[in-house]
Amino acid sequence: MGQSSNPTIKEAVQSFNRLLAAKNPASSINYFNSFFKALTRMKNSNNHSAIVFSLFNRLGLAQTNRVLPSPDICTYSIFIDYCNRINQPGLGLIFFGRFIKDGQRANASLFTPLLEGLCSENKMSNAVAMVLDKMPKVECTPGVISYSIVIDGLCKKGAVNKAFILLEHMLSEGLIPNVVTYSSLINGLCLTGEIRRAEDQLQQMRARGYEPNIVTYSTLINGLCKNGEIEKAEELLRDMFSQGLQPDVVSYSTLINGLCKNGEIEKAEELLRDMFPQGVQPDVLTYSTLIDGLCKNGEIEKAEELLRDMFPQEVQPDVMTYSTVIDGLCKNGEIEKAEELLRNMFSQGLQPDVMSYGTLIDGLCKNGEIEKAEELLRNMFSQGLQPDVVSYSTLINGLCKNGEIEKAEELLRHIFSQGLQPDVVTYSTLIDGLCKNGETEKAEVLLRDMFSQGPQPNVVTYITLINGLCKNGEIEKAEELLRHMFSQGLQPDVLTCTILVDGFCKKGLLDKALEMLEYMVSEGIDPSVVTCYSVMDALCKKGETRKALVLLHIMKSRDKDPDVGTSNILIDGHCKMNELEKAQKLVDEMVSKGMLSNTVTCNIIVDALCKKGEADMAEKLLYHMLDKGVTSDHITYNSVINGYSKLIDEGFQPSEVTYGSMMNVLCKQGQTKEAEKLLDLMVREGIKPGVVSYQFLLMGYTNEGNIDGVMNVLDRMQLNNVAPEYATYTSLIVAFAKNRMVDEAMCVLKRMKGEGVKADLSAYAPILKQLLQIGCVDDAKDLVDQAIGKTND
Repeated sequence: MGQSSNPTIKEAVQSFNRLLAAKNPASSINYFNSFFKALTRMKNSNNHSAIVFSLFNRLGLAQTNRVLPSPDICTYSIFIDYCNRINQPGLGLIFFGRFIKDGQRANASLFTPLLEGLCSENKMSNAVAMVLDKMPKVECTPGVISYSIVIDGLCKKGAVNKAFILLEHMLSEGLIPNVVTYSSLINGLCLTGEIRRAEDQLQQMRARGYEPNIVTYSTLINGLCKNGEIEKAEELLRDMFSQGLQPDVVSYSTLINGLCKNGEIEKAEELLRDMFPQGVQPDVLTYSTLIDGLCKNGEIEKAEELLRDMFPQEVQPDVMTYSTVIDGLCKNGEIEKAEELLRNMFSQGLQPDVMSYGTLIDGLCKNGEIEKAEELLRNMFSQGLQPDVVSYSTLINGLCKNGEIEKAEELLRHIFSQGLQPDVVTYSTLIDGLCKNGETEKAEVLLRDMFSQGPQPNVVTYITLINGLCKNGEIEKAEELLRHMFSQGLQPDVLTCTILVDGFCKKGLLDKALEMLEYMVSEGIDPSVVTCYSVMDALCKKGETRKALVLLHIMKSRDKDPDVGTSNILIDGHCKMNELEKAQKLVDEMVSKGMLSNTVTCNIIVDALCKKGEADMAEKLLYHMLDKGVTSDHITYNSVINGYSKLIDEGFQPSEVTYGSMMNVLCKQGQTKEAEKLLDLMVREGIKPGVVSYQFLLMGYTNEGNIDGVMNVLDRMQLNNVAPEYATYTSLIVAFAKNRMVDEAMCVLKRMKGEGVKADLSAYAPILKQLLQIGCVDDAKDLVDQAIGKTND
């Protein structure tokens, strides 16, 4: 076709015209076949196929006026193959029909592109029929190639058993499978997860004298990796070397992918390094696979480094490579780096796709940068990209979490304006946002819209709205929604039931809560500890502690040991029924199981004992629990204080030691104000606090950094004629200085000197040390002068 090595379609037409116009047109069709073969291999243009087919027709028309060679089997094979390559295999069948109509005799080579076309369209029953029925009817015996094409098509479709049936027929015809046949069968078995059978086929292949090729090995390596058998896949790679085969980039990439998915990232990195000495150049897929593995393993820095390494190796990262790193950076909270990487894509001549933008929008939303996410969505339009439903749903979720519900609603309307259909995730996300914003009526409207506009609600949608209604106190509506859920053929899960049980309990509808619990058991839905917790809490509040205990035993029989919260409910129930021994027994049971009681447990028992007038026992129990690591709070000590007040009213008089020990514990736990209330109680009951009791308060306020509290206690001591000792002042100075509270320490020193207590150098030393550490040299010198002057006096 002319002198040009890359002729245009126009030049091709001119060449064809010259062939037809020649005085002595070629007597052999071979010249035309060479022309058509070159023509069909040319780069497709908008009207390429139309011109190709028109030239074939012109050849037929020219035959009516002149003596020209007729298209032969080779001509038709060229055109049938061309139809496959332009994704119109159906046209190939038309050419085949014309071939038969011309009365020509077909051979297996003509059927090859026909079979390939049928397989590409997944018309496997037609392909099988062609081999077993149509080919014999036109006296064309299918060969190994014909059978192998159809076997490969069946395997790729997952119809492996049908492929083996066809193999048996092939063998019965005396045909021996070749490397291609076996490779197809191995691939099919790997796709269906039948790895052992795939390995058997490899052995059979070798037994018949065929050595597997690179494709065979790579296929089985891929199957083993997907089955998690990485060691076997590595062994197979080594076997390739022993058989004199050089693994290609596909073999390496497949194994690297398997290693990454198995979490063996270091091995994958090592395998990448091994490729270079073997003369195998990693391609963009190899790098992208390892980068993805590194990102999923949280090794973002390594992934970035590998991305940079691609450029010296002259491997251009593609959109997927960049999107993977952007996703990794976003998940690692490095949003600025992710934004920079998106900009780098443009500088590399790459156009970020919807996934690239969607990933970054998700990262920005999770980072609370909603405005930037909105701007990025707008940028997609300016780049000629249409955001998908996932991108919109992500932004709607971000807006809802940011409390911008109106914007989220507007965005939903915008989705429709773009001709897109929101999916169930989009709706469920907005319903959740509305419910959390207390707008349950709008959420209900949105649920109704789902039925009229497309996506059917799923269990998550119903759970979300039921939860919102329950939290809003609309339990009747929640119950009605449950019935609607049943009418749609959806079954509630344990979360749905638990939400309703809790809602019923909080509304005091204990009977309905128990009914729901019975429903769960009857439907095989295993109630969680949380479900039982809600019911037990309601039972105990109603004074039905024994029923709660029955439920506890049922929980234990189902291997659901109660947690601290559940145990506290029962302990509280026993206490309210004045069954303190049973409550204590439950506490002991918790301890024996290694379940650490918490502050609530402590408060329940202490309060119950104190109300019963056993404040001394409550105090002992409190110390016991504190020894076990249980923390207390002001409620605990208020209970004890109230308990002692009650005992005092009844004539019992605690000693200063009793009060002091309680005060000491309170001060150590940072509750010095509560401790001071005990001091007030002591004074009211005529017990004069000694220096030790005041010292507890002084050290408590000092540790809290409360200088006003310290000074108030010192004033109280002075008012009650309790003189602070030298050691009291110095301990306060040391404590304040240790906490770098120099001004407070100086206040105590000043008070000490003002009360006439002689300060020696040991009182000044802690303050001097801190002044020097913070660089206040002049202040330190002045203090030294004061110290020397006072001590000399």
